[in-house]
Amino acid sequence: MRKFAVLALILFLLPLAACREEAPAATAVPEASPAATEAAAEPTAAPEIIPTEAPPVATAIPEVEVAPPAADEAPIYLAIIWHQHQPVYFKDPETGLYAKPWVRVHATKDYVDMAAMLEGYPEVHATFNLTPSLLRQLEDFSGGARDVYWQLAEIPAEQLTDGEKQFILDRFFDTNRGIISRFPRYQQLLALRDGSADPMAAFSSQDFLDLQIWFNLAWVDPDWLSQEPLASLVAQGSDFQESDKAILFGEHLRLINQVIPIHRKLQDAGQIEVTMTPFAHPILPLL
Repeated sequence: MRKFAVLALILFLLPLAACREEAPAATAVPEASPAATEAAAEPTAAPEIIPTEAPPVATAIPEVEVAPPAADEAPIYLAIIWHQHQPVYFKDPETGLYAKPWVRVHATKDYVDMAAMLEGYPEVHATFNLTPSLLRQLEDFSGGARDVYWQLAEIPAEQLTDGEKQFILDRFFDTNRGIISRFPRYQQLLALRDGSADPMAAFSSQDFLDLQIWFNLAWVDPDWLSQEPLASLVAQGSDFQESDKAILFGEHLRLINQVIPIHRKLQDAGQIEVTMTPFAHPILPLL
């Protein structure tokens, strides 16, 4: 019986011994030296921060001296090209009237004046690109064509219908507000329209007449406004008469008729070169 008990005890202890032999040995942790322990116990001192002055903020752009070009430095060749273009505007086949006035008023404001200005500097050369779509419409105006704005401006103010008055109120301020502000009467008419609950009722026949004149007068270049016969109209400013329209549109037609001749004159003199593009130049902006 005792043998049996001893054998049972041995069988019970053998697995435990095997498990203990298979367990991995523990890694020994070295003991810290007393000096290291004391050092670790002490708080770490924060690093000393030394303040530095902020860099000065520049309050002015320093002047930079540009050295003059060397005597043998190659010159810069600059090409001045003015692109004179208007698209083809709708022309009513029944009335023969163009829907927009922009060919006419750009001729009175820009196309003659820019060439005439260059003529005053014969040593300056430039290139003008005149599109066929512009030239065709200029020739049409020279031959008697009109636009809707021109026709409405020629109607006596006292004979305007309500529809014609509304069109004038809506469209006869179609110019840069800076230009309108140059002329006190034109600015006054704009303020009257914008500040009235019923502009058509607020405008008198004289107001409509003055507006008919001022829209077409303001679209003339200042060089021509400073000369007669338009200088007198500018000086008068208000209370225009129907007969003043003939003077105004006579100048419009004169300037339209001058666009091609003045460019031809400068071209023949060798001061400018005239170039062309396809009729309405749809591809030119991409180039």
